[in-house]
Amino acid sequence: MEQSERPVAVFTDHGDLQHFKPYRHRAPSKRGWRPLFALRQAYWLWRRARQFRGTAAFVTYGSKTGFALAGLQTLARPWIQPRTHVIFDLLLEHPRRGMAGVYDRLKMMVFHRSGARAVVWGQSDATDFACAYGLPGDRFFWHPYHTTLDEFAYDQRDDGFIFAGGNNGRDYTTLIAALVGIDYPVFIATTDPRVPPLARDLPQVTVRGVSPAEFRRLLAACTFVIEAHPRDFFRTAGHQTLLNAMSLGKPVILADERSARGYIDNGVEGLVVPAGDVARLHRAIKSLLAEPDLRHRMSEAGQHRLADPIYETAVHMQSIYNLALRWEQARLGCACPRVQIECYGPAAQSFAAERGSS
Repeated sequence: MEQSERPVAVFTDHGDLQHFKPYRHRAPSKRGWRPLFALRQAYWLWRRARQFRGTAAFVTYGSKTGFALAGLQTLARPWIQPRTHVIFDLLLEHPRRGMAGVYDRLKMMVFHRSGARAVVWGQSDATDFACAYGLPGDRFFWHPYHTTLDEFAYDQRDDGFIFAGGNNGRDYTTLIAALVGIDYPVFIATTDPRVPPLARDLPQVTVRGVSPAEFRRLLAACTFVIEAHPRDFFRTAGHQTLLNAMSLGKPVILADERSARGYIDNGVEGLVVPAGDVARLHRAIKSLLAEPDLRHRMSEAGQHRLADPIYETAVHMQSIYNLALRWEQARLGCACPRVQIECYGPAAQSFAAERGSS
């Protein structure tokens, strides 16, 4: 078999099994004590990749399984060179103290020694993570997040309310302060018990928890979306809600300039103000409410950006798989053509066109 014809495969801990043949192999999911379950999954991935006769790479969540796999590759390193391992959805926090801090340092130690790399969703996360944990910056790579509206039936309309939602990485103190004097209904979807008291004196504001399906329905029915993030939050946040909103044709206001980079251009798909700035967030809300033509232009711009297939879940993941395989091919010194391992949607059309022109 020619080098360019070597089979390729990604070994992973996520996804729907029915979509996995012939290119992806997922570790079996069984209930059990979480640390032991993670070790079993990691060993399954490591052993099956060893048995595979071709070019194989690992792609895992930033989970216990992912770090257990990094640990296995570290322990085996004196005898077996680690394969390329890409960790995605790596949502690191500030390094902690005490035993929790020991656990954080252990995870990042095996991440470093195994040679693993991480995909991050925010452009500044790579630098921030590397500095905080004393790691080389080239081990972290920015990749745009994706929408999560697959197979979701929604009625896209404007029912006359502003929407905000989510629990982690949200600054509702700033958001609710900015809503003072805004005479327009606002729905905040959160289960954070600290939020309802903040809005007690604002009759136009409704705060309650909702299901994931209702969250998306509210997103599809609002006038526009607001997200405010804490000024001192360690990483970027909110990409899923923002991209879903833009895909649904909703303008966005984001109080966090770091999280906007690579996703929202101020004045194009929405308005971006500094995190924690109540006055500028208030002015942005009033401006968007007062200018329906601006909202319309931003709606079109957001949908135009989200028309890129990279924001679709399947193509988004395909891109990460292909990235991992190209790195593995480079590690092995393979002079192979660009890898395409998925064959559906826009990726299938692209792959077919490339094969037809070659």
